[in-house]
Amino acid sequence: MAKPLISVIIPVYKVEAYLERCMETVVHQSYRNLEIILVDDGSPDRCPAMCDAWARRDGRIQVIHKANGGLSEARNWGLRAASGTYISFVDSDDWLSLVMLERMEEAMEAYGTDMVICQFVYVKEDGLCEKSVEGDYPDEVLSAREAVKLLLEDTRVTSHVWRKLYKRELIPADVFPVGRNYEDIFVMHRLILKCRSVVCLNSAYYFYRYVPQGIVRSRSPETLRSYLEGHRIRRRELLESVPDLREQIDLGWARGVLTIWQSLKELDKGQLRPLREEVKRELSGIRAGAVMRTYPNRWLRLRLDGLVVKLCPWAEGAMYRLLLSDRSPGGRAGQRCRYVLGSAWSFLRLCREHLGRGKAFWIFCVPEYGNLGDQALLLAEEALIRRYFPECRICEAPLYQPGGRLLARLVRPGSFCAIQGGGNFGTMYPGIHRTQESMIYALRRRRVFVFPQTVFYGGAQGEQMLQQTRRVYKKCGKLCIFARERTSYEFLREQFPDTASALMPDMALFLPPVTSGRARRGALLGIRPDGERTITDRDYGRVLSLLEERFGRVEDFDTHVYRDLSPEEAKRELAALWDRMAGAEVVVTDRLHGMIFAAMTQTPCVLLPSRSHKIEGVYQWLAPLPYVRLCRDMGELEDALNQVLSCGRPVYALEETENMFREMAGIIRGTAER
Repeated sequence: MAKPLISVIIPVYKVEAYLERCMETVVHQSYRNLEIILVDDGSPDRCPAMCDAWARRDGRIQVIHKANGGLSEARNWGLRAASGTYISFVDSDDWLSLVMLERMEEAMEAYGTDMVICQFVYVKEDGLCEKSVEGDYPDEVLSAREAVKLLLEDTRVTSHVWRKLYKRELIPADVFPVGRNYEDIFVMHRLILKCRSVVCLNSAYYFYRYVPQGIVRSRSPETLRSYLEGHRIRRRELLESVPDLREQIDLGWARGVLTIWQSLKELDKGQLRPLREEVKRELSGIRAGAVMRTYPNRWLRLRLDGLVVKLCPWAEGAMYRLLLSDRSPGGRAGQRCRYVLGSAWSFLRLCREHLGRGKAFWIFCVPEYGNLGDQALLLAEEALIRRYFPECRICEAPLYQPGGRLLARLVRPGSFCAIQGGGNFGTMYPGIHRTQESMIYALRRRRVFVFPQTVFYGGAQGEQMLQQTRRVYKKCGKLCIFARERTSYEFLREQFPDTASALMPDMALFLPPVTSGRARRGALLGIRPDGERTITDRDYGRVLSLLEERFGRVEDFDTHVYRDLSPEEAKRELAALWDRMAGAEVVVTDRLHGMIFAAMTQTPCVLLPSRSHKIEGVYQWLAPLPYVRLCRDMGELEDALNQVLSCGRPVYALEETENMFREMAGIIRGTAER
């Protein structure tokens, strides 16, 4: 049975730096029955020619060239041309997971719903990525009323028209208001109210790029007035349609007005007067209590020099006292009190669980974030302790543990003290580096070692941070650092000659092989979306085309889930990723732990070129495996694929690393007992 046609509408305007990546992820979707509509909105750069070039490459693409009329008009033109059963909108500076449309169409068909919503990853200018919502929610089927409630909360459901799949009949002609900014606010509640049901997925399949000069992030009286008008219309229409949600509607309205207050301080005073009067009129309709509940934990954003008092002195008595007074649940005292009590409880719980109960093996700075590579390192460290230090209890202190330095002083004499391994020493992740260095200093009177690390001090701040590290290490005479690749090891010996160091494998190589009875099908591609990415958008497209030609089906994966994880969640996420890899014919990746996970699951793997020395350095531990190969140049990719696929049945066996881990355990025990 033929799959329904999905029309993907992509307005294009002044995005020549980003269009290539967006299009690669659309045309290579695992869901193939697509109609891709590029609407060139009179873009003055190379975008029109790029759109035409894409249409020549792929017969599913049609291009509409029109005079500039704005995002709403471009989307309306795309809708007129669309003939699909389902509609999806994509912004041309964003990109998609390769399985996004397939997963959403499956949910649409499975639940018989009218709209499917996935979560998104917020991609910042510096390459850092963060999932749009915290927490792990189950996929959920919502009534229209329930979906409106979530829309007003502005968390799992937002007004963005992208990251959604719609039934075509749901969307009326020319639905987007021409000449408006923030057009999504005018539209989304109307579309939701037309649904019998909405499915909200927990997985993040859409990557939203933050571009500072983008139209929705420009702050001018015109754009803010459009934003205010959108919220005003939404409030009025929702009060008519779902009057029983009045409290939630008021909260959503209050959020909108407070957002404008925060933005107004960025404008010149001369520009404020007309909008100031308009905001004043709207303020009279907001109950102070609703405003207070809107931002219960954001007192720092509502300072005296900002919003309420400057713009509306008459509201100071009511609003300002409620927002910032010590008696307010959202006030400074309440905020600080909650933080202090929470920190104290966390610290006391850790002390109660681990202190004073016999010999312990402490791991400090363990990850709670969503990097599955670092989570696998922790599992391996625990496994090594259980094998070689069975007499010890494993005690773990999170990376940002409140009172961590005090905890270090309370650890019983004779306990083993270690710092989590990874790639965080130096300038790559300065926040993690500083926290780990602070903990090393707190443990300076003890024998402490660092599980295998990559060390890199680069850029303008590298020398300054290196000087600080030297000062810390000079006071830590009992410190021993394990490096997981030779470049870091030689750097440690040169820069810190008085600090003990040794070359050891990445800790994830201590984990056992993962076996599966699944039939292998298709290729998995794991490319970094963050600032460490090396591969160009064009090379990314070439890799996708080659894998599709050879294996038919290509899915993407990531070793980061972009949210915090509990230990149980981390184990589930790792198991799910390993299971996917065990079901693939081949893995192609630029992720260090993507390579190691492929080796563990005995899946042929090609590692793509990288500027980071950690990739090639750690690869040397895996070089004896014939089914894992490193490409030092993109031209080697096809030959590398042939090599890893022709080596027979893969077997995960690394005798040298086993011996090295045994040696490392001996160093740890000997160092601690001296």
